[in-house]
Amino acid sequence: MHADLVLIVRLWQLDSEIDEARGQAAALKTAVERVDQSIESMGKQLAGLAERKAAVMVEETDVGRELEKYIQRTARTRALMDGHQAVDFTTVEKQLEQCREHVSRLEDALLEILARLESTASEQADVEQALALARSERAALYAQWVERGREIRAELEAIWPRRLAAAGELNRDLANRYRGFRDKGIAPVAHASGKVCGACHVVIQDQMRLEVTSGRRIHTCRGCGRWLLPPLEPEVDPERPAE
Repeated sequence: MHADLVLIVRLWQLDSEIDEARGQAAALKTAVERVDQSIESMGKQLAGLAERKAAVMVEETDVGRELEKYIQRTARTRALMDGHQAVDFTTVEKQLEQCREHVSRLEDALLEILARLESTASEQADVEQALALARSERAALYAQWVERGREIRAELEAIWPRRLAAAGELNRDLANRYRGFRDKGIAPVAHASGKVCGACHVVIQDQMRLEVTSGRRIHTCRGCGRWLLPPLEPEVDPERPAE
């Protein structure tokens, strides 16, 4: 390869190592933050369930009191009829029937409330279990982030001086163009693939391809502007007989 192209590739390889290391650190941090968000969400969910349970328990108390009142009223009315103390038997009998209807309705309501309490308690247990697992996962991820983070920092400290030295070997024009690729977040180089650029597939002129392959000159793709690298596989001349 051309000497300038060797410098560009070396710098790009170092920057790629730095990007990969930083990407790993960012991924570990994101994983911890994702679990933190999940833990926060489950905490809010548990708070909501606690409020719902408290409201249902108040409802249970109110319905229970009303049910007890009608049970006592039913018993008194029943006693009047059994003791033949009712002045108006028909009216008392009607009152007894109404009391029984209220008792039945309230008992059904109480059963429905108890079912909701049981459902809420079950949901709370599920969320608490998931929360415990999330906290355990968070602890493991955080430990991994801290441990791997130390390794990544050491890797970056080792790579960075080499990166600065490699960047300093580029002339101003090449450095500016290289920085433009970095700012865009795209690779600055692309291999020739047959007769086209391996990145954008724009056709490469034969003379340009020959000079890139031989290392005589440095060229950029007319399509994407990347510096062209020699083909990964040696080109085969179809007119040349096989050895």
